[in-house]
Amino acid sequence: MFYLRIADEALAHFRSGGDRGATVDLLRGTKGADFEAPGLVRLEGEAVSCGCWGGGSSEDFKSRYIVIKGPFCFVFQNETASSPSYAIRLHHMSSERDKGSRVVTLRESIRTDAHFMITLDSEDKAAELHRTIRRMTAEAETEDIRKRLGHGHLLNKRSSVRFAEAVATQKTQDQPEVPVTTTEMLATINLSTDPYGL
Repeated sequence: MFYLRIADEALAHFRSGGDRGATVDLLRGTKGADFEAPGLVRLEGEAVSCGCWGGGSSEDFKSRYIVIKGPFCFVFQNETASSPSYAIRLHHMSSERDKGSRVVTLRESIRTDAHFMITLDSEDKAAELHRTIRRMTAEAETEDIRKRLGHGHLLNKRSSVRFAEAVATQKTQDQPEVPVTTTEMLATINLSTDPYGL
């Protein structure tokens, strides 16, 4: 019965262009999500922090609902949202957490200037998220190696994980933009237009 429902919802999701049909309940599947909890998710960089040039907005401080299924982290507006706002691909990500902290930092191995900071309600939830991200990252990298070696046909994934990957492929494009850094802002100033010749 679940398979018929997931097929109907998947069709609704792709027909709507990703705006509905990928609820938290569907991403859980029959085995449940790898991790889920409410928390704050913020894309950080070396942003201008005064707020003058996009150094932060009220959206950065609203609670979201986080679901990890397979090698993706889905960020929902709330637990009853019809579709995730965006997805974070966990491939080639490192997870950092200081002992006793409620904050987990996700860094791309390619770019170190931008990273996601996830703040949870308790230290236990943060520790669980940190462990889950590390496990999912290792599994994703192992899967990539198997595919490169030509063993992709041997991968046996549950239908809910395949559905989550299809949704995430579309939703990773909806990630927020990296904030403008002070260095980038100063680099755009044209010194030849300085009227005082400084």
